[in-house]
Amino acid sequence: MARGHPLAWRGPRSLVYDHAKLPRNLRELGYVEGGNLIVERRFVDGKIERLPGLARELVQLKVDVIVALGGETIQAARDATATVPIVMVGSDPVARGWVASLSRPGGNITGVVTAETVLAAKRLELIREAVPGAARIAVLGAGGPGSSVQVQEAQKAASALRVKLVVVEAPGTDYDRAFASIVAERADALFVLMSPTLTRDRKQIIDRAAKYRLPAIYEWREHVEVGGLMG
Repeated sequence: MARGHPLAWRGPRSLVYDHAKLPRNLRELGYVEGGNLIVERRFVDGKIERLPGLARELVQLKVDVIVALGGETIQAARDATATVPIVMVGSDPVARGWVASLSRPGGNITGVVTAETVLAAKRLELIREAVPGAARIAVLGAGGPGSSVQVQEAQKAASALRVKLVVVEAPGTDYDRAFASIVAERADALFVLMSPTLTRDRKQIIDRAAKYRLPAIYEWREHVEVGGLMG
């Protein structure tokens, strides 16, 4: 990786896949930022509509690799280039048309597949076990295809668990409005979907869940480390 050819880092600020860890991990392989490695970081700051433009900008910089986290980010990178390698962290790349198959992906995308659909059902089951009397469970999402897939899977599990799901989205990260809806719906517990935006804003969400005394299950251990009940 020659100096002057940037490695593009693509992802929301404060994601659990901390952007600060990438240079550190690469350093262990002999790539040192400021030496033989340049990292170009781009952040959407909650404005998902900026993704396509930022992806095109990175391609114009002639980067060697784009790292993309989450469905909308991966899609934007894929739409921007069919030649620059994209390292993704996302779910169901075959169904979304990013790769031909997991065994023979083809194209310019590789990376890690997260099992958000399987985990959605399991996480709903866990919060139901933690709050046995919960009859209504709020589901907080950020919108987009990734949230829709998880909601569908959770709905299937909800039928077996005999609980009603109250799906609430936080458009533009308006968490006050989202929690006002959750409280109005008299939810007994909260299930926060997997989402780069919701992970980035975990402290805001956890603080509101505590304010309204809502037992909640989140995505990662990092949620628990800043006060969340379960992850």
